[in-house]
Amino acid sequence: MVQLEGVQQLTYLGIHRSDYMLHYKQEQDQVTQQQQHLLQVELNTIASSFGCISSLVSDMHRFLLNRFGAEMVALEKHYGIATAEYRTALPQNDAITEIPNALAAAYEQYGVKHAVVMFVVQPNETNAIDQRWLEYKLWEHHGIQVLRRTLAEVDAHGKLVERDGKRTLNLDGREVAVAYYRSAYTPNDYPTEQEWAGRTIIERSFAIKCPSIAYHLAGTKKVQQVLADPVILRRFMSEEEATQLESSFAGLYGLEINSPTVEEVKKMAIANPHAYVLKPQREGGGNNLYGDEVASAIQSMSPAELESYILMERIFPNENPAILVRNSATSSGPTISELDDAVYRCRSPLR
Repeated sequence: MVQLEGVQQLTYLGIHRSDYMLHYKQEQDQVTQQQQHLLQVELNTIASSFGCISSLVSDMHRFLLNRFGAEMVALEKHYGIATAEYRTALPQNDAITEIPNALAAAYEQYGVKHAVVMFVVQPNETNAIDQRWLEYKLWEHHGIQVLRRTLAEVDAHGKLVERDGKRTLNLDGREVAVAYYRSAYTPNDYPTEQEWAGRTIIERSFAIKCPSIAYHLAGTKKVQQVLADPVILRRFMSEEEATQLESSFAGLYGLEINSPTVEEVKKMAIANPHAYVLKPQREGGGNNLYGDEVASAIQSMSPAELESYILMERIFPNENPAILVRNSATSSGPTISELDDAVYRCRSPLR
C-alpha cells in the first residue's frame, strides 16, 4: 500500500547500535595481546536499547574508580597500569544526551509546533526505565512531549489526516512528528492483524520514522552479509575505507539455493560446526544456532529453509571475572563483554 500511494516522508532518523566483541585467536592455548581483535557482531537499526542506562552505568564506574580506585590494588594488578591511568581510561558515554538530541533534530525537521514524539512500545514493556530517561531528557532539554503507544493502540486510535497533500498521523488529537520504534522487531510484536494495521498506518503517514520499514530491513543479517562482500562494499566505500571496515568483519556466508559456493560453505560448516553460527533474520537475540546445532540444521533443513539464514564465523571473546548486582543481590562469576558503538543521524533527501 505504501508503495502504491507513494512514500510520504523522505526524511528519516537512524539511531544505530553497532555491536562488537573482542575475538581471541588462540594458538597452542596461548593468548597474546596481538591475537585480540575487535569483530562486528551485528548492526541494529531498530529499537537499539540501553543507551541511557549504559550512560548511567558508565557514570557509576567512573565514580567508583575516582572514589575507590586507589584502594583497589587488585585493579592495578589486573590491568597492569597505574591507578591514575585506568581512572581516566574509561570512555565518555554521552548516549543519554545524544539520543534525545537526535530525536529532537528529527522533530525540528518535521517543523510543526506542539506536535509530539511517539514511542512505539510493547504491551507490558519491561525496558521502560531506559525509555523513560529518553522521555525525560526530551522534555527537560527540548520541551518535547512524548506519547507511549503500542501498535494495537495506534490502530485503534490513530488517524491519517490530509493537510496540504500530506497524510499527517494524529493520535488522541495530537499530531505525531516522529515515530520512534522500541518494539515491532520480532514476530511476537505482531500477534494479530491489528498490530500489522498499526504499523501500516505509521508507514503511510508523513511522520518521520525511526526507522522506516526500509531502514528496518537494512539491519537484517542478510544485508550485513551482502554488504561484507568486497565488491558490494566498494560500491559505497573508497578502497581505504573498505579495507578498514573489513578488518572488523567476521566471515559471513550466504546460503542461497542458487549460490555457486553454497555446497562448499555447507561442507565447511559441517566439518567444523563449533567455529560457526547460523543466524536467522531476527532481532533481539536467542534465535541463533551454535555448535552441533549448526551441523544438524544444515543437514536437516530444506534448501528453502536454509537460505533464510546466514553463516557467520563464531567470535570467541575471552572470559573475565566480574561481580554482578541484580535485585540488590551480588554474585560473581565469568563474564564476556560487548562493545557497542552508537550512531545517530537524521537525514533529508538531497535537493
